[in-house]
Amino acid sequence: FPAPSRPAAPPTEHEQSETLQLPDEQKALDSGPISRAYLPMQPQSEFFPVEKDPMSNAVPARKNKTVAPPVGAIRPAYPALQKGATVRVADMPKKGGFKWWVVVLPLLVGAILAALVFYLVSNPAQGSNIVPGANSIPATTAPVTAPVATTALATTPVGATQPDASVPAASQAPATQSGGLPANPTQAAAAPHAVIAFTSEYNDEGAYNIYSYDTATQALRQLTLNGKDSLAAWSPDGGKIVFQREQLNGEIELWLMEPDGSRQTRLLSGGMNPEFAHNSQKIIYVGVSDSELYTVSLEEGATATPVRLTSTGGKAKRGPAFSYDDKKIAFVMEDDQKIFQVYTLDLTDPKAAPVKLTDFTEFNAQWPQFSPDNSKIVFNTSTKDNTLPLDIYTINADGSGSQRIVGNTGHNSHPVWVADSAGPYGSRIFFNSDRGATEWARLYSMNPVADQTKADQRLFFAHKQADLDAPYDDYAASIFFKK
Repeated sequence: FPAPSRPAAPPTEHEQSETLQLPDEQKALDSGPISRAYLPMQPQSEFFPVEKDPMSNAVPARKNKTVAPPVGAIRPAYPALQKGATVRVADMPKKGGFKWWVVVLPLLVGAILAALVFYLVSNPAQGSNIVPGANSIPATTAPVTAPVATTALATTPVGATQPDASVPAASQAPATQSGGLPANPTQAAAAPHAVIAFTSEYNDEGAYNIYSYDTATQALRQLTLNGKDSLAAWSPDGGKIVFQREQLNGEIELWLMEPDGSRQTRLLSGGMNPEFAHNSQKIIYVGVSDSELYTVSLEEGATATPVRLTSTGGKAKRGPAFSYDDKKIAFVMEDDQKIFQVYTLDLTDPKAAPVKLTDFTEFNAQWPQFSPDNSKIVFNTSTKDNTLPLDIYTINADGSGSQRIVGNTGHNSHPVWVADSAGPYGSRIFFNSDRGATEWARLYSMNPVADQTKADQRLFFAHKQADLDAPYDDYAASIFFKK
């Protein structure tokens, strides 16, 4: 402002053109013209921006700093003041009214998300595998079947030699590696009526459940979700599956369920390693508290009383199994040197004592099973501390003729000898092995012969997930052939 002692200079031509005519009340106070440059300005804000200098693209900032406006920014202009105009509050920009879309849009987005979640829950993606959990499955809940991406069982694996069409298939011997085992075992031809129940452990995390796989539909089904379920076995008619369940408190129980995993019911507490008889609804198992062998009949219902078969002073036992005529059982039991050996027991003689068939000193014997004609027994060995499975052997039912039929490749265990009279397999031994490149245990089958050029060891089930090897260890298969 000019100093009081200095006479007021007449306004310039530019200031005269921009001078505002104020109301009479204001003229009474000051009859001199007021330049537009000295009008009070509203603080810069979203609704009252500082008007730009027509000669500059910069926006005046506080403390005499010049700040370039954001690229593409558009701000509402300050109301243009004309000569003779009156400055009123009504002339200033106002905040917008109620914006209905601020409320409606979030509600609409939320409704769409809720509908999407409901659809995903109601329609689980096919081909996905359920990650094992730790909660018990309701006895009346049937798990959902989902097709599994498996390697075609009739094809030759990548890297394997294609068969020569000019040579009969029976005369072609597979390439072998050390130990006489196939270097590239081909996969088995599909058995349309074979259904396997097996244990699968997820990613070596100690959570394992029961699964089934149907070779006709190639449907993989997870039957249990408890996380501590194992050693499933089919009933003779395929109507039930018995399995071992460990509860959170460490108690081991035997449970029954339907082939689809529904109607899970507890059979008894304090039992392990169950196995069905071949011609009845009788189950054999090992008592947890005394390690003796017992049977229980499902035909007697809930009032069934277990029958004890052995009295050996509590020597540790594992893996009992019936002969195919149900007249004998095979099992392993610790001898005086604490080594597990194969034994048999004649069930037709009430006074019969267990008969020892093997005499290992550096290995343990595990998981014996009879051949379909009851003349032989197949079993696997494990390390002396019983922590790693090793090879697979057969032995005559009288204890003679022991020979190794699988060895020098991976860890092999849980053999089961079945006869597929109506299908392509005939008499085959199924077992699990981690011999593959991924080192996950998979289910294999083979001819029960010691000559490895005729053994025809094949991958039976390739556990896949999105066309990749799933991180599961599959073992302890029980085979049921649908007629």
